[in-house]
Order: sequence, then C-alpha cells, then structure tokens
Amino acid sequence: MRPFRKWRLEDQQYKQKIFFCFGGTPEDLLKAMVEEDGGVAEDHGEFSYGLCVPNRISKAAAPTFWLWIKMFQGKVESYSMLVHETNHLNFHILNWLEIPQTEDTMEPVAALQECLFEQILSCIRGKK
Repeated sequence: MRPFRKWRLEDQQYKQKIFFCFGGTPEDLLKAMVEEDGGVAEDHGEFSYGLCVPNRISKAAAPTFWLWIKMFQGKVESYSMLVHETNHLNFHILNWLEIPQTEDTMEPVAALQECLFEQILSCIRGKK
C-alpha cells in the first residue's frame, strides 16, 4: 500500500482551499480532515478507492474541498477515475460559489478543471 500523502492545490481562479490526498486508507483521509479542518462535517459512508467532498465544519466559513484516491497505476482506467473525481471537485467548487455553467462561464470553468488536473498529476508523479 502506498503511504498517505497530502498536498494543498492552488486555485488561482476562485481561491478555494483544496487538498489532494493520495495513498493510505480512508481512515487516513478522515484523520487529515480532522487535523486540517477541526472535524468531519458529515458521514461520507463507505468508500475505498476515491472520494471528493466539501468539508464545511462552520456554516460561517467556506468549505475545504478534499479529493482522495487510493492508487494510480498510469493506465487508462486510472486516468478515467482521476478525471471523474476531478469533475466532482470542479462541480463542488462551482456549486459552492453558485457559478452557473453557461456559455459565458465555460472557458474559465474548463481552465479551472485543467489546472487542478495538472496539479494532481504533478503530485502523483512526485513533482510537487
């Protein structure tokens, strides 16, 4: 099993607090959420290979966005799963910011997703 690692991603566009975690177990993710946010806002049920959630402990503060994947094998399936989870991350951010997905917002939204995906790949490849 890969050891648990955590990185803070840079959201240049909307300035949200985003963490990407890789390896370890679901329990490692929950522990990191408690350490960083002071708790886990809701029970996320069973998950074993990947999760993307906003964690909002205080209703007065913005959520912290968390994306975790257990492993990445560099195969098509791994890239597909990573794109899937990045889509969820993007959706959660846009939903929180109440940004509609229209023709006018399509380009900035795509740029955000591409930027986050590249950062996540850099983390996995050990370049960040």
